[in-house]
Amino acid sequence: MALDPLILKLVGGFSTESQEICQRVTRELLKLERATAAGDALSKSYEDVGRGLHTLKGSAATLGLEDLSTLAHQLEDIVAPVKNSLSPMPGALTDAILKALDVFLARVRTHAEGNSDSLPDIAETLNKLPPVPAPGAVAARPKSSAKAEAEAIAARALARVEL
Repeated sequence: MALDPLILKLVGGFSTESQEICQRVTRELLKLERATAAGDALSKSYEDVGRGLHTLKGSAATLGLEDLSTLAHQLEDIVAPVKNSLSPMPGALTDAILKALDVFLARVRTHAEGNSDSLPDIAETLNKLPPVPAPGAVAARPKSSAKAEAEAIAARALARVEL
């Protein structure tokens, strides 16, 4: 379905905003991957990632770009359990999220160009993301178990990621 010309102009602005947000999220994800211990900096980085993904989700939904809103929502759900555990971000999970952000940006550009009808099915990208753990599955465990669960999420992500 082609976008209304007014919405198409707004999507062009959203494309620029999305690139900036994805750059910030990427920086924070890389900080989280390199982190060696929990602390305020780790918590702030997770907050920044969550805020960026939430903004992408809300802005996409406002513009009627449900494919992008769904993808950003799925990424939020994947990050939340690791965030709650305050564990460093496993490298494989970082890779999965970064690849999904690349897909997000490519889809935004396609929408902005008015080529929405030529977009591949978003389900393929969503199916390659790691499964979302049950609520509290990571955070409810002792720190050592939480870290192990975060690593297990990352291993599942690595097995599924070929975005």
